[in-house]
Amino acid sequence: MNTTNERNERNMAADIRNAIRSIPSLPLEAVRVTVNEDWVCLRGVLNEQRQKEIAEEVVRQFDGVRGVTNLIKITPQTAAQN
Repeated sequence: MNTTNERNERNMAADIRNAIRSIPSLPLEAVRVTVNEDWVCLRGVLNEQRQKEIAEEVVRQFDGVRGVTNLIKITPQTAAQN
């Protein structure tokens, strides 16, 4: 991979991270984003399946994304007991 492509992938990953972080229903820093040959991989832990779907929907809106591997795990929070 050449330096220009690496830089473009770093920029794409940063843009995707920023877009995901701007979604109020997603916890900040909960999703890690990597890009390799325009293929995006999402990792992390979220509370709901819908949050996982939203993160993937955000990625798919970006030009140049060839595909998404969504490895986000769902771990529902338990309600706090009084």
